[in-house]
Amino acid sequence: MKIEKINDNQIRCTLNSSDLTDRHLNLGELAYGSTKARNLFREMMQQAFNDFGFEAEDNPLMVEAIPLSGDSIMLIITKVEDPEELDTRFAKFAPPSEEDPQEEIPAPLLEGAAAPAAPAAASESKDTGADRLRIFSFRSLDAVTQASQVLGDTFDGHNSLYRSPLSGEYFLVISRQGYSEDDFARVLNTLSEFGSRVKGTYASEAYYQEHFELIIDGLALQILQNI
Repeated sequence: MKIEKINDNQIRCTLNSSDLTDRHLNLGELAYGSTKARNLFREMMQQAFNDFGFEAEDNPLMVEAIPLSGDSIMLIITKVEDPEELDTRFAKFAPPSEEDPQEEIPAPLLEGAAAPAAPAAASESKDTGADRLRIFSFRSLDAVTQASQVLGDTFDGHNSLYRSPLSGEYFLVISRQGYSEDDFARVLNTLSEFGSRVKGTYASEAYYQEHFELIIDGLALQILQNI
């Protein structure tokens, strides 16, 4: 478990698969605030206090979960000065008091953490289709370039490439807009041969734009194809 201080009001915690396995946790439990998830959160807050003096005191906290590749997840924990400014998209809760250590944290605990998968038919029925995004991670720029060259002219839609300053991995955010489901599926299958699918949320790209390095905006595959 890696905890970093972003500023006085915000910390970042990165959990890999072994962190979750060691605590007998899965991403679904993180999303719905199980007892083990609450214990993990207390552990994170204690470590943040010990390392950086980060203390919530009476401030409510906003937690955003950003799924990464390899069953890892990044948590951005922010102290909120004015509770009325909290975006309703995110989970909101006050830290448990010492007098009542079993105080419930409202579920879902984390916005963006992966919940148990819904049946495929149900998921597709909720899909608006036109502006759906998919995210892939790549270990190197060469891998993205190879994927773009294999795709050739079969995809000409909007896609942007980011680089994580923490892991050095590259993240491609690709839009289905303008493509049929079958055509887009073929593009995704090709990308899967060179990279790994990342479980993203509607907030993922906004997070990448703020915290990652933008390598190519909008036409990543098209530009790399010609290199």
